[in-house]
Amino acid sequence: MLAIAMEEEPQPQVEVEVPCYFLCPISLAIMRDPVTLPTGITYDRDGIESWLLTAATCPLTKQPVPADCDPTPNHTLRRLIQSWCALHAADGVDRVHTPKPRADRAAVATLVSRVHAAATTGSSAPQPQQQLLAALRELRDVAAESDRNRKLVAAVPGAVEVLAAVFEASANAKSEGTAAAVRDEALEVISSLQVPEQCLRRVAETNDALVSALQLSSAASRARAALLLERVTDALPPSRLVSLPEQAFREAVELLRGRPVSMSATKAALHVLVRTAAWGRNRVKAVDAGAVPVLVDMLFDDGAEHRACELVLAALDRLCEYVEGRADRRPGGGRRWPRTRR
Repeated sequence: MLAIAMEEEPQPQVEVEVPCYFLCPISLAIMRDPVTLPTGITYDRDGIESWLLTAATCPLTKQPVPADCDPTPNHTLRRLIQSWCALHAADGVDRVHTPKPRADRAAVATLVSRVHAAATTGSSAPQPQQQLLAALRELRDVAAESDRNRKLVAAVPGAVEVLAAVFEASANAKSEGTAAAVRDEALEVISSLQVPEQCLRRVAETNDALVSALQLSSAASRARAALLLERVTDALPPSRLVSLPEQAFREAVELLRGRPVSMSATKAALHVLVRTAAWGRNRVKAVDAGAVPVLVDMLFDDGAEHRACELVLAALDRLCEYVEGRADRRPGGGRRWPRTRR
């Protein structure tokens, strides 16, 4: 008997039709955490929160959505989706798990109140300092979860002012210990928020704290301090920029001289020099801090980014409008800018 080998025909894949009301109108994927806007339209939470960061309308209806809108969880629809996915698990449909509880406005406001209470109750005593550090770490974890949570923290009335006050009060802390940890945690939360311009101007009152963070803190905190100082100087009018302390320029130059932190921190320090050098005696402060030779050295750094070189040239252009800036030389006898009268 002759055996005939026959190729097995491929089995057709079973396609499951997903109910249209299970799909997010933005991503067109099955919703994992459906939430409903005041317009009555339901979206997946990640999709609609990303949308509302840049737009203030409902994507489908185009109706306006309040800036403080907190979409309502659609628990009934989520349970239907979970049941349907479990029923079709054999067909390759992934299960939808119940999302973790999310921070709400009341919880975030309570957390900010805890920070404020701990900061104003005998700040030098060990117990309140530990309570303050614990509350700040909880607030940091909440803010680190999502853009939505960072918006919630920034929207709490007085939250930025409380964090700035805590940061300023711990500015002179040593590099180790609870007070230094409090300073670094407060700085991390502030630097992660989208702080309104008027609040950044209030943060400018903590210039001494920013300088301290640039000087004494860990590398990560120094980077955050540089980035925050950049945002603060961008928000300040020229009348306020002229009062920047000389130490701020010294620490910015030291950060550029070593460049051990990060490229973003380096660019932030360069932005500060470019932004501030045109006003008052800031050119003098930057030149006296040794900015010119450091900037010239950066131009000859083979690993320098194109954007960083552009900022270096812009800073040099500002500083060399000052005769001493053109005449500055590097220690040990280096390049010398031609001295000319202006």
